[in-house]
Amino acid sequence: MFQRNRFMTPLMFPWVVVGMIFFGGVSPRENNVSGAVVAAFDFEGNLNSSSGGANAVSRGSPQFINAIHGQGLLVNSGNYAAIAVPHAFVPGLKSFSAALRFKITGLHPVMAWAPLLSMQGNDFSEGAILQVSRNDGIIDGLRLGLHDGSAYEQTDYRHSTSLKDAWHHAAYVVNRATSQVSLYLDGLKVANRNLGLGSIDPSFDYLLGQYDFVFARNGHPRFVGGHDMSIDEVYLYDHALEDSDVALLSAGPQAVPEPSTIACCIPLAIAIVRRRLGRR
Repeated sequence: MFQRNRFMTPLMFPWVVVGMIFFGGVSPRENNVSGAVVAAFDFEGNLNSSSGGANAVSRGSPQFINAIHGQGLLVNSGNYAAIAVPHAFVPGLKSFSAALRFKITGLHPVMAWAPLLSMQGNDFSEGAILQVSRNDGIIDGLRLGLHDGSAYEQTDYRHSTSLKDAWHHAAYVVNRATSQVSLYLDGLKVANRNLGLGSIDPSFDYLLGQYDFVFARNGHPRFVGGHDMSIDEVYLYDHALEDSDVALLSAGPQAVPEPSTIACCIPLAIAIVRRRLGRR
């Protein structure tokens, strides 16, 4: 039997339940996406992984800056973050995914391409590089390059407008079960191709906002043209994300409950209130 609470009216009760769902009972969004998180970086004043996975380490002096949701990380030539060996993720023949938020600024123009995430091996003989690219003088391209040590495959998307000077969300999914590679921008799948590569076994650090010149191919500097880039909400997964998972990650820093959860809880709350009113 409910005890009357003078601070809680019957009409308030459903909204309290909904409020508990949205604000009190929902874990960070990486825990609402299916499967395990290898690492999750929100860059709130540190390079720690909120998922309990491997923490990142600084290379040079990347700076914490204000981002859309809390803080982010400003990276540029020689200043970036990395998941160091032996903690860097090695996918092998498993599916894997990555997502992040980014903003390219104009202090150092991108002349050709600028890396967002780099899973790399010696001389980039194996790994994955997600990058933005410049076409006809406009930074409007998104590219994922995959290499298994003997063959290279590239997935490209060219946006209708410039990607510069605004926050965007990018993600990729390498799905071994379907032999598909998918590229996403701002929560939408924008490119897809067949995957024909073997095991991907990078042997060096997983880089956040950098393509390390030490392991770059001859003639390739850290940045082609150089750039300043802010990154935030970097999430790495050891499985293939669904389209809905990517949309969820792109939506914001706090997960939205599944529609089925809302559909169940609101009628239940209303039914409890009606029953309670009927007893008076």
